[in-house]
Amino acid sequence: MLKNLNKVNYSPLLVTITVSIIFFFVIQSEESAGIYEKIHVNVLKQEVTTKIVFSVRSKEVLENTTVSLSEKKVIKVNFPNPSTFTIEKSDKEHSLPLGEGFIEITSNVRMMPGTNFCLIQVENTESIKTFKSISDLKLIIDIFPEKQKIKAEPLKKITPQQINQFKRSISSIVIDPGHGGYDRGIYNDEYREKDIVLNIGREIAKSLAAKDKKVFITRKVDQRLPLKERISIANSKMPDLFISLHLSLSEEGFIYSFDNSKDYNESKAKIANEIAINIVNNLKKDLEIDMKHEELPLPLLIYTKSPALLIELPHFKKFSYKDKEKERLLINSIIKSFTLKTTEN
Repeated sequence: MLKNLNKVNYSPLLVTITVSIIFFFVIQSEESAGIYEKIHVNVLKQEVTTKIVFSVRSKEVLENTTVSLSEKKVIKVNFPNPSTFTIEKSDKEHSLPLGEGFIEITSNVRMMPGTNFCLIQVENTESIKTFKSISDLKLIIDIFPEKQKIKAEPLKKITPQQINQFKRSISSIVIDPGHGGYDRGIYNDEYREKDIVLNIGREIAKSLAAKDKKVFITRKVDQRLPLKERISIANSKMPDLFISLHLSLSEEGFIYSFDNSKDYNESKAKIANEIAINIVNNLKKDLEIDMKHEELPLPLLIYTKSPALLIELPHFKKFSYKDKEKERLLINSIIKSFTLKTTEN
């Protein structure tokens, strides 16, 4: 019997299956032994950008992770150790399989997991910005779209009389609370970005109206407005200032403006940048909130004809929006920032 067994010719298929089974159990034992890093992936679709958030288990892993963007607009994230990736779908955590190529993890976002890296493709990617949040061990990648792919009404030439509208004091404003409806923005069990910015927007509008300012708000209730509709509302009112309100996912707040120094946009950019600097300084002085001002070609800023800002307020982990006294100080600090130092004749 043993002699007959030794004469058996094992087929290549059987050998392949045997090796695969051994490899599977090796991987399983390595994971259970803690050799593989477990990394959770979260995708947040915002008004303009897409945020990819990687949650890791140690400061060392976070500090030694690198991110790059190739010429073909593929994002590569390199981790220091072999890793497994999970993502939440339908309120359940799912593991992303290795070796199956690009997997669609949400609309227009595809990911290819590797042993110690992952590749990400996001439709119409133009540029990225990365941030490492040491306090909660998160790697955050902001992905900005190509502006030529934005389907929005282009800017039109306007008259010198309209140009002068940007050279006077701020007396009318459009407030745009971001997200709404099914789009919750950043959220946890207690807070939702869409609710926080709607409340802040309403309070800013109420305070400005009490100062006899003309105020318009893009959404007064919990509803979802497409980007093109927000731009259309802003341009139909032609205010002195347009602000879109959001929350920052990082430890700092951000204010974005766009400096397109052509035709009347030179005056538009000058006013927006001055107000952005005012907000940064006032929030630092009044509440010790760290804000950064950056110029980015965001569609909401490009296609809005008025001076425009996109403001990312502090994350709810960094600022208590339940503290009404603090919230009022935040609102007052923003409102007093709308005063221009000088006006041109």
